[in-house]
Amino acid sequence: MYVNGYCFLLNQSLQQLQRIPDTQPECPKYVTDIALLIDGSGSIAREDFKKMKTFLSEIMKCFRSTDTQFALMQYSHEFRQHFDFLQYRRSHNHDHLLQGVKQLRGTTHTATAIREVVQKLFTSGRGARDEATKVLIVITDGKKYNDPLSYSDAIPEAERAGIIRYAIGGALDPIQPRGGEMGWLREWDKGPLPSMMISPMSVCLFLSPGTQSQSGSSFQLEMSQEGFSSLLSPDGPVLGAVGAYDWSGGIYLYGSGGEPSFINVSRTSTDMNDAYLGYSSQVITANGQSSYVVGAPRYQHAGKVVLFFRDTKGGEWTPRSEVLGEQIGSYFGGTLCAVDLDGDGNTDLVLIGAPMYHTPLNGGRVYNCLINWPVRKRMEPGGRWMAWGSSLPALPWGCDAGTISMAVAGVVLQEVGWGGSFREAFPCQSVLAPMPHCGAKERFAAERGKDGP
Repeated sequence: MYVNGYCFLLNQSLQQLQRIPDTQPECPKYVTDIALLIDGSGSIAREDFKKMKTFLSEIMKCFRSTDTQFALMQYSHEFRQHFDFLQYRRSHNHDHLLQGVKQLRGTTHTATAIREVVQKLFTSGRGARDEATKVLIVITDGKKYNDPLSYSDAIPEAERAGIIRYAIGGALDPIQPRGGEMGWLREWDKGPLPSMMISPMSVCLFLSPGTQSQSGSSFQLEMSQEGFSSLLSPDGPVLGAVGAYDWSGGIYLYGSGGEPSFINVSRTSTDMNDAYLGYSSQVITANGQSSYVVGAPRYQHAGKVVLFFRDTKGGEWTPRSEVLGEQIGSYFGGTLCAVDLDGDGNTDLVLIGAPMYHTPLNGGRVYNCLINWPVRKRMEPGGRWMAWGSSLPALPWGCDAGTISMAVAGVVLQEVGWGGSFREAFPCQSVLAPMPHCGAKERFAAERGKDGP
């Protein structure tokens, strides 16, 4: 389910020099068996039961071109197996398979129904495959009622069988989300299935082959959006992949070694989920060596910027330091700009944009910080609705009469709807401390030695 896309490197005559990647990755082959367990108790209205059947048909249609099998069981205080994996394999006509499904009515024995599926559907005699990923989806409108079993009786059995479990519905306590007994696809509002609030397409996306794990969905590179940001570095093209690994993100470095290097914080660090690392990136140079500073503007809703260094021994890219945003929703790290103040080829400071930072008088904020050192200054011009720092272009820098000049773009979100680019000047000493003028690398070293932690 990879979405095909390319980035192109062009020369000044707009002639193509390189296509990235050279070839598209092949979609991996996955084998999946999905058991659908639906609540047919008396608390489900007849119209909602019909909608549920339509919902199931649409889900099964999503997987027609994949190696996925379905089985269906309905439950109340009774249990009825409508078709197993073998029957589904013989007939892929979803409407025909669902045509004879009639509502059972009665009370709600969800835990017992889960055990029935584990013991009677996920068997080789019913067509379940040993090599397949096993998934159970429970669709119900509420808590179990008069069930002789508790979830603690049924869930460990499903766990031992390696069955990944999801629930669709509302008021399902004590069925818990990820890390607990079951996982949510979405929690409905209270009440009887009001027009199936979760769409079949969202279920198909969530359950796409290769995205399941025992603790819930785990997208890897399927939604990576490689090329969301781009950068030309001395090591080669760098492409941001904000959607990689549950949108924790990262960057791809296309060096000369053939296979690209994927640089991220950790593929298993759950606090990076939805951080959008790779939204922006800049190369940092020091003594001919390149490092990368990468923005994650949605990290913990406040944003983060991470500095990556390459290990000289193993060649692995690891995070060296980071700077955290101050305000929720500010999009700290949404824009970055590396600055070489004296033109010696070494990066001296980094500008970090937080275009959605908001105060009663200002909109947007730009931070500047020395490499590996805390933020030294914040710039926020007047303009309540200005998204100051929404772009940090790499324009020529100057240092005259004790000031450093820079260009920062902002967007004014007022009635007139105009935007613009502004040249900002700030005193050298705000970056370099009490130095009479800027331009000498020794002064940066002296300042670091004096004020560094």
